[in-house]
Amino acid sequence: MGRAHHRILTFLAYSPGMSVGELCDTLDLTKQAINAPLRRLIDDDLIRVAPGTKDRRRKELHLTERGADLERTCTPGSATSSTPPCNRPGNGVRTANSRRISRSQSDLPELSPARQSTSLASCPA
Repeated sequence: MGRAHHRILTFLAYSPGMSVGELCDTLDLTKQAINAPLRRLIDDDLIRVAPGTKDRRRKELHLTERGADLERTCTPGSATSSTPPCNRPGNGVRTANSRRISRSQSDLPELSPARQSTSLASCPA
């Protein structure tokens, strides 16, 4: 089981009843990217899909008993921790977004001191 599987289990443990779209938004993944790991977790009877309580067209995702047991063993301290996974160091979307932003900023070219002082007023029209 890979990191994507573990992230899905962890987020569903803290927010049972999420829809696939909400899970995609939370994990910052596309539906295409989440489909294979989610399908495997459903096939392995770790997650169950139920119709929504208010809107039966909505599919809600819940951990099965096996899924909850696996999530507890994979994430030490998860049962006692009140910190949501996205706020823990090393987990969740914030860390992934921070890394992506850092990488994109590191690819930017450095401006030479002469170019930094150039203003639009001194540029030819």
